[in-house]
Amino acid sequence: MFLLRTGHRFRRPVQRAEGVLRGARLLLAWVFLSALPVAAGNGHFLHGVGAVNSSLGGAGVAFAADGLGAINLNPALLTAFEGSRVDFGVEFLTQDLSVESSVGPFSGSTNDDTDLAALPAFAWIWHPKGSRLAFGFGFLALAGFQTDYPQDSTNPVLLPQPLGFGRTLADYQFARIPLALAYQATDKLSVGASFSLGRAALDSSPFAGASPDCTSPVSCFYPAATPQDSALGFAVQVGLFFEPSEKLSFGVSYTTAHDFESFKWNSTVAHPDLPNFGENRSFEFTLDAPQRLTLGLGFAPAKDWNLALDVTWINYSDTEGFSGGNLDPRTGAIDGLGWEDIVVIAGGVEHRRPGGLALRGGFNISESAVPEDLAFFNIQAPAIQENHLTVGLGIPTGPVEVNLAYYHVFKADISGPFLSPAGPVPGSRVTSEISIDSLLLSLSFTR
Repeated sequence: MFLLRTGHRFRRPVQRAEGVLRGARLLLAWVFLSALPVAAGNGHFLHGVGAVNSSLGGAGVAFAADGLGAINLNPALLTAFEGSRVDFGVEFLTQDLSVESSVGPFSGSTNDDTDLAALPAFAWIWHPKGSRLAFGFGFLALAGFQTDYPQDSTNPVLLPQPLGFGRTLADYQFARIPLALAYQATDKLSVGASFSLGRAALDSSPFAGASPDCTSPVSCFYPAATPQDSALGFAVQVGLFFEPSEKLSFGVSYTTAHDFESFKWNSTVAHPDLPNFGENRSFEFTLDAPQRLTLGLGFAPAKDWNLALDVTWINYSDTEGFSGGNLDPRTGAIDGLGWEDIVVIAGGVEHRRPGGLALRGGFNISESAVPEDLAFFNIQAPAIQENHLTVGLGIPTGPVEVNLAYYHVFKADISGPFLSPAGPVPGSRVTSEISIDSLLLSLSFTR
């Protein structure tokens, strides 16, 4: 993801690093002991959280389908529940990822070696009977990406350094802990807000956010940003839920950027021909999480039928670490991944059968966050997913509902030239291709 350096004899840069707050690791430890990051769906975000929200395509800003979706998307929805409820969820996600590159007549393709990811989620909501106030708390594995390409002498981009990147890996994780409060202002209108503690973790090798270690302009090695460093960040989410009738509802949600302090690594000089090879060097990198705005519509055309439609804007272009994409010829590094803003359209339908069995389905259409001309800078973070198809099932068993879901992200690819300080390398090409499959399980307890 952050790497990218020289391809064949050309110096290759990658992102700068700067940081991230430290603290509260025990609070989030259980999440990250079991969670592996993966390129998820809407940029680097999962398209939904939990089996119910995910099976609805991630839509739910104006539809209180379950606790996980509500506390993630719109805190104002907490007043739509009565009493107390707890939702636990886990997602098992696998990606089919590959990178192909060519320089002149030489070309090759390599498959990614990452394993199955397990992504947990938890939400607690309490709305006392007769009260206009509702409260919520959660742990949400929300975003990330992971790539692991072996060194490959048949694939130009993965040739050993300094000709290519050599073994190429990146591992980024992002989870948030929202503490939410909602107020039912009238019978039709609720407002809500949440304060979110975010925890991020990152490692990358090679890491082009740091300047390379060079013996000449065409012999440069990028250091590794390892072991994984972690950080804390903070954000605020505000939401509104308006229900003018039993059949129609509207929702709005805005989440500020998560501002993280810098990741910091103690690495070593990477070029074996330098006299200080293996000696300590350190560098930093800042990677925030972008602000998001979602507008949603809920519609109940008939008894036991609910439709949800959301439109979300994700602001990568103004987010430190994700913005930029500019190569500094003086340092050999880039100032960011160069991602663009994306718009996501999500829709879902839920039908309750007699006896309470729920049938769900949905879709999610996302733009690629990575522009074509920066495909080379993003082989470690190929956020290029676009079309998702989702299905789900809810099985009531007394006070507990068991929810199952599956989704498929259809194959997407992106191609662009190798890039050097002098510009695109003639006769070169790098292509990343990805598809995703995921199974989800969640349990909802109400009383």
